[in-house]
Order: sequence, then C-alpha cells, then structure tokens
Amino acid sequence: MPTGGTRLLAIATTLFVAPERRLHDQEIMCGIVKWCRDAVRFAASLPLLVADARDGAPGATVPWYSHADVLVSTNDASAARRECDEPSVMIEAMDTELVDLAGTFAATSFDRGAERARVISTNHGRWHIVPVPQDRAVLTKWAVVGLTRYELILLLDTDIDLLEQGRRSRLGMSAYLALAAKAWSEGVPRFRASRARLLGSPDTESPLNTGTMWLKPSRALYDEGIALLRLNRFSVEFGFNSTGRPRALMPRGLAAKSAINATRMMRLDNWNFVGGSSDQGLFTLIFAMRHDALELTQRGDFTVHHFWASSKPWVREASCLPYFHQLGLLDGPGDERGQGDPPRVLPLPPGKGVCFALLHRKAAAACAGLRKRWRCRGASFPIF
Repeated sequence: MPTGGTRLLAIATTLFVAPERRLHDQEIMCGIVKWCRDAVRFAASLPLLVADARDGAPGATVPWYSHADVLVSTNDASAARRECDEPSVMIEAMDTELVDLAGTFAATSFDRGAERARVISTNHGRWHIVPVPQDRAVLTKWAVVGLTRYELILLLDTDIDLLEQGRRSRLGMSAYLALAAKAWSEGVPRFRASRARLLGSPDTESPLNTGTMWLKPSRALYDEGIALLRLNRFSVEFGFNSTGRPRALMPRGLAAKSAINATRMMRLDNWNFVGGSSDQGLFTLIFAMRHDALELTQRGDFTVHHFWASSKPWVREASCLPYFHQLGLLDGPGDERGQGDPPRVLPLPPGKGVCFALLHRKAAAACAGLRKRWRCRGASFPIF
C-alpha cells in the first residue's frame, strides 16, 4: 500500500454548479443524486465481488484494487453535499483558478459567432462546438487530473448509470456485477502497470469520450493544461493556442486505429467537434497528442450506460421509468414497451435537496407523458 498519504483508487465525478442557477443548469446537474447512490453501492460491494472473482479462500489477503473511495470534485461543496446525501462520499473543492480559467476560456478564447458563421458558410457544413455554459462546466473536469493523492481514478460523468446495464441484463444484476468484478480484477492492475496515463473510448466525434475514463493523476500534466487555459486562445482549425491540425498532431500508432481515424475530429482534420473547445479537445491534446499516453478500451464484458445528450431521463421531456423507480420515486419500473398502466408516483421524502424535488416532478411527468417516453435511451461504454 502506498505511503505518505497517497491512496490507490477513487471513483469520481465532477459537479459544476452554475452561479446563475438557471433551471436548465439545475436539471443538468441532477444526475448527481443517482450517481452518488450507485457509486457508493458499487464501491461497497467491491471487496466481496473481487474476492469471489478471484476465488479467494477465507482469510486471504484483500487485493489493493478491492477498495475505492467515492469522490465528487466541485466548485460548490455545499450544493454537492446537499444533493449527494451519501455520507461516505468525499467532496473535493476544485481549485478556484481552474474554475475562473474555465469560465474565461469558454467565453473569450475565440469569437464563437464569427467562427460559427464562417464554418457554416464553408464545406465543413455543421457547427459542432457546444455553447459557452456547457464548455465552461466540462472544462472543470481537468480538476481530476490534479488529484495526485490517488494513483488511479475512474472518472464517470453524472449522466453515467453504473447499474443500468445490470438491470437490462438477462442474467440479472448479480451476474452483471460478477462480470464487472472479473473485469475490474484484471483491468485495474493491467492499467496500473501500463505506460498509458489515460484509458478511454472514442465516440463518433472525438478520439476520447470523457464521460467514462481511467486516469493516472499527474501534477505536471495538470499544470500543462492550466498553462494552456491561461493563454486563452482557441482556433476551430488549429485548436488550443493554435497548436495544429489533428492529423499532424496525432501519434502514428493512435492515428492508425480505425476507431480514432473514423472520428469527426480526424475526418475533418479540425477542432469543430463536440467538446473540441473544452474537455474532449483538451484531454485529447495533452494525453494523446502531446504525450502519446492514451490507451483505448478493449473489452466489452463490463460496460456502463451513458445517458448522453438529450437522452438524460431528468432533462427536458422526462423518460426512462426504471430510472425513477430505482430512485424510490415510483412503485414499479413500468413497461418500457409502453404497454400496461404506468406505475404510481410515491410521496416525496422530506429533507431532500433541490434535485430530488425536481426528479420527483420528472417522475410524475414521465408517467403522464407519451408512452414512447417510458423507455430508456442512451449508449453503452466499456470500462476496460
């Protein structure tokens, strides 16, 4: 076990609370309620699950990877504690310089209006850069890179559902968790021993979807990202501080991988992709392009459900009845096929935060809405 205060593992997320407190910002952050519950449940089950996966005899040494802290990195510790009411979850305050830099960079590093008009008028076609408030929020994910008291961090966005794949499994939740434990027992030591500093998956836009990734925190890499944000320059063609075009920057071995080569970033050879001017661009630039320290996930036996974009059950038009049932807001999971009667909405427990009340309203709206909204959408992403 490491000494000097260093711990090994954490399952973490970031929670940016917008100072404006707009309704949409509140909706976006409300995935934190179920995220905390699921992460605590998963972390608490790890010792037994890992022991079973290793066929360990009673009294055998507990492996180092069978314990993980659960952590929320945030710019508003009081709001995070109010909405994440699991006592064992650690609340970590983000560095105020990072929060300030994220806001300044998102708002002023380039002229979004002019660039959007230019891009749309060219053969590049569509504008994929996200709005300023979203860029500001997701840039603060960089905080986790600086949490060097941990050797390894599994970073999961608050719209990641750790247990949804288990609910869907034909084998049931117990079998899903057993598969997860086997993958964990093999994957965590392997990543720790590798030269890679980030383990993640691409999506159609970016070589790295930052919603699900393993990190080895590093003060040097954290400072490198902060230095780029301080320069406060971004180009849709050449990226952060006009560093260059993606194809020229991507190491040959990574560029040869079809999953990376097929992304919008590489196909268009520019930074006009979702997250390009924020988290997905910054993590890709530093971990993949500058340091060739990105490893792609390879196994599909442990996946998590990502309620990305408009598929989040608690945003806009509520959906996914089982999500609200798992929160204890409905008396049953409902029928995702839209058949039968909707479940009954249970009374709102007292003493909960803003998000729980919002989720209660969304649960009622999902039951009363179109039956096609009863089903759960999103995508699955591998952990290893």
